[in-house]
Amino acid sequence: MISENLYPLVDNCRVKASQEITFDPNREQGFTLVEIMIVIAIFGILTTMSYLGLQSILPGYRLNGAINAVRGDLNNAKMLAAKRNRQYRVVFSTNSYELQSGDASSGSTDWTADLQRDFSDYSGVTVDTGATSNPVFSPRGTASNVTITLQNADDTKTITISVAGRIRAS
Repeated sequence: MISENLYPLVDNCRVKASQEITFDPNREQGFTLVEIMIVIAIFGILTTMSYLGLQSILPGYRLNGAINAVRGDLNNAKMLAAKRNRQYRVVFSTNSYELQSGDASSGSTDWTADLQRDFSDYSGVTVDTGATSNPVFSPRGTASNVTITLQNADDTKTITISVAGRIRAS
């Protein structure tokens, strides 16, 4: 039960229904030219700062994208070798690479191109396999031991393929 001394507090919290919202047509509304110019200047400064910030981190994103694309195609070559019981190799040039199927273990020197990619989506990224040859994946899951280096003006990343066929990017 509510005690009698709480009723005065409840009466004080009631909203009066007699209050009305009025509109004065003579009151000036809108923004001044100075206020609009200040907002446009702030917007311009923020846009410039975000553009410059994006330009500094974009090469890193392109390099990471190229690493992920190459690693994915290397894994694809490894899986296709096991699936089709054929050898697959990835032949690299400076700005592109090609996935080829063949069977060098039987003495054949014919390689058929299955997939070709370039780094046009990843501008500024180049590939270097160094002194090692291009990776070859066998149907049993093994591979040639190869280190592939992808680089841009800011950074260098490597993909290492072990003899056991493990593909590791760092």
